[in-house]
Amino acid sequence: MSVGCASLLFAHHHLDNCLMALTDVGLQGVDLWAIPNWAEHIRLGVDDPAEIKEKVQQLGLKIQAVSVYTADRERLALAAKVAAQIGAPMVVNGAVGRTWDELKEFLDPALKVCDETGVKIAVENHTDSLVDTIDRMEELTRRFPKDRVGIAFAPPHSFVVGEPPHWVIRRLWERILLLYLWDVSPRNTGLAWWRANWHKWAEEQFPGAGRLDFLALADALSRFPFQGELVFCAHGTEPWDAERLKEHLHQSLTYLRSIGFPLT
Repeated sequence: MSVGCASLLFAHHHLDNCLMALTDVGLQGVDLWAIPNWAEHIRLGVDDPAEIKEKVQQLGLKIQAVSVYTADRERLALAAKVAAQIGAPMVVNGAVGRTWDELKEFLDPALKVCDETGVKIAVENHTDSLVDTIDRMEELTRRFPKDRVGIAFAPPHSFVVGEPPHWVIRRLWERILLLYLWDVSPRNTGLAWWRANWHKWAEEQFPGAGRLDFLALADALSRFPFQGELVFCAHGTEPWDAERLKEHLHQSLTYLRSIGFPLT
């Protein structure tokens, strides 16, 4: 388990600046996002995987994941290949499809790559998707093998459907590959609010600044030998400069340590 940050937070920054900021804060890893026209810190099929791997490793950071969030199943398969080449243990994506059969069809090309490389697919519990509740996440774990598919758990997405995030940890900790360190704005009044405002008030999405009970999360994690990646996440930081990002990451790290959150 390592503590890192989604490069999404540095969406409008060059990868070099993002990596330097993470080392300045004292983080151990980076979740590289690969989404064109938004947060593309690794260009699939364009960038040399060996150069990206060396760039990250030279700074003493671990590549925790490649996040692609695509509806193109061939692009997901390419992301899995690139993840293997740069030493990332997983690719992260949403649950594409309205049924389990459709999700399986979507994942099949990437699963073949996983079979060849050992990379895993972490499916996020995104609101209004096939895996947006605890029961649906559990169904995902029944339908897909543990050594290939797991969960990218975003606590806010559980919170807004009325399910305490620590319940998910207690029930599905073995299948959570990546846990987003991501808070919910105090302004949040429920699912309808979330659908309209998920990308606003970024400063209130850092752990300790919002509504989530990180003490309960810490307690749940401490009860199990959780081995997933811990990744800071927030939406809406695109206009921020590096110093502001580092300040909020540092404050959140300090808060999590003060409550005994298991960061190692």
